[in-house]
Amino acid sequence: MTLQTSSDMASFDPYGGELYNQIFTGYMEQLFMTDWTVDPSVQNYQLSFWSNSQAAGDLAQSWEFPTPGTLVLHLVQNAYWQNIAPSNGRQFTSADVVYHFDRMLGLGDGFTAPAPYWASVANWKSLTSVTATDKYTVTMVWNTTNPEFITETMEAPDSAQTIEDPDAVSAYGNLNNWHNAIGTGPFLLTDFVDSISATLTANPNYWGTDERYPQNKLPYISTIVDLIIPNQATALAALRTGKITAIDSITAQDVAGIKQTNPNIKQIPVPIGNCNTIDPRNDKSPYNNLQVREALQMSINLPQIAQTYYNGESETTPEPLTSSFMTGWGAPYETWPADLQAQYAYNPTQAKALLAAAVIPTVLIRTSSLTPVQI
Repeated sequence: MTLQTSSDMASFDPYGGELYNQIFTGYMEQLFMTDWTVDPSVQNYQLSFWSNSQAAGDLAQSWEFPTPGTLVLHLVQNAYWQNIAPSNGRQFTSADVVYHFDRMLGLGDGFTAPAPYWASVANWKSLTSVTATDKYTVTMVWNTTNPEFITETMEAPDSAQTIEDPDAVSAYGNLNNWHNAIGTGPFLLTDFVDSISATLTANPNYWGTDERYPQNKLPYISTIVDLIIPNQATALAALRTGKITAIDSITAQDVAGIKQTNPNIKQIPVPIGNCNTIDPRNDKSPYNNLQVREALQMSINLPQIAQTYYNGESETTPEPLTSSFMTGWGAPYETWPADLQAQYAYNPTQAKALLAAAVIPTVLIRTSSLTPVQI
């Protein structure tokens, strides 16, 4: 599989933060992961956010909260570091977890201050200590008594979670050199050419199996080549000519272009879990007038914008607090009462009437009635 990434990889050490490397999770693993056994009709797998009830263990086999601020993790006992010096395939243990968090957050093992990047991440400031109860048990103490907050922090996909090889850190000081990138993950980082590519090769000693088909050893893919292509036009050309297998995060305009030139390329819309909104100062005139806010909403032709500016690739109705793809977090538009739906429907006539009642010049309507292409 050949993929594209838009930025170069500046470090192979989670100590530097998650922005420097896009392939951490290829060769390193986390304690928690996505539960791949959940029915797709219950959870859309393309969404990045999962609820706590759908969290699963990766290097952590199970966990419990003996008290609200204490998380006890029981590690898998069959995970091994990749067979590369200096760890040479030794078993993964609780001491490795302790070392990782001590190093990231300055909690011990000679580390007295958090890594520069993680010093500013608010969630991790709540973790106060990590200790090894035994070879496969880790106890984490937090200064919050909210188990949901703790679990969400632990299952978040970031590089504070990807656990690096402590033997390599001790031997080399850091893992900035790609040759020293060692983890317990399904792939080995076998090649890197600065600003050109990174190559991941299947780890022959990987411990994991397919959650749905446990008789199948992972990974299924033998090689992943990550081409570093900053220019989107160049990446699209590579996709059209078959030089890369997949590409993501492309514009609606590019989607339409590919449909015309390469209808054989499979397209999968990826829903977003959040919504972008414009929020005026409701404490200042004229936005402190409810009729004004209703009029502004009614002056926006959402269906036309969706069909023209976004080429029919977006929702045509208002979204709840989160996107409608995240079920259970907000009431979908079609379930709203009729009078509430009317406040969000395109109705310039009613909008002008509301502004007239609010004694607001209708110039506001004219200044906001740009065509979707102009927006």
